[in-house]
Amino acid sequence: DQILKPQELVIKKLDKPLDKVRELIGATVLGDGSVLPILDLIYLLKRKFGKVKKIKVATPNLKTQFTVMIVDDSPSVRRVNSNLITNNGWQAIVAKDGLEAIEIIQKLNTLPSIILTDVEMPRMDGYELLASLKRQTAFAEIPVVMITSRAGDKHKQKAYELGVSDYLTKPYDDSKLIDIVKSLTNNSE
Repeated sequence: DQILKPQELVIKKLDKPLDKVRELIGATVLGDGSVLPILDLIYLLKRKFGKVKKIKVATPNLKTQFTVMIVDDSPSVRRVNSNLITNNGWQAIVAKDGLEAIEIIQKLNTLPSIILTDVEMPRMDGYELLASLKRQTAFAEIPVVMITSRAGDKHKQKAYELGVSDYLTKPYDDSKLIDIVKSLTNNSE
């Protein structure tokens, strides 16, 4: 109805099933972590409004829902990754560092299906978190993915020696992260 304010945005292509929705050209992630769909105004203005097509939106299957723990000292990274996880129908649990992650895991009735962790964090970094998890039999089988800006071979090698399941370097494509989560948790939904 009205223009609120002009704003520069980076528009990302939509993945399946939204890539087939002609009215949308993409989406963007705002500073607060919320996802904003971008409408194709030219298409909307040209189309005949008398023929509105209903679109079915898939709802997550609760039987396949699982939890993803996100461990990062950056509130914005936790929020963006948490939104990405919940938008895929999964439950997100967040922790600001490795020590808080261990404390949360010990209190949970059901262990997280996978842990996504940064490397550099206060109190307990990603390497220390990974080593701690692998030392405890109850937590040793939880897949851990390190997401970091550290792209050097020595950092990757250290992570793999400690037992990391996968290593992702920032910046990364959201769809790649989702594929890794699905692969490591045998979740094809």
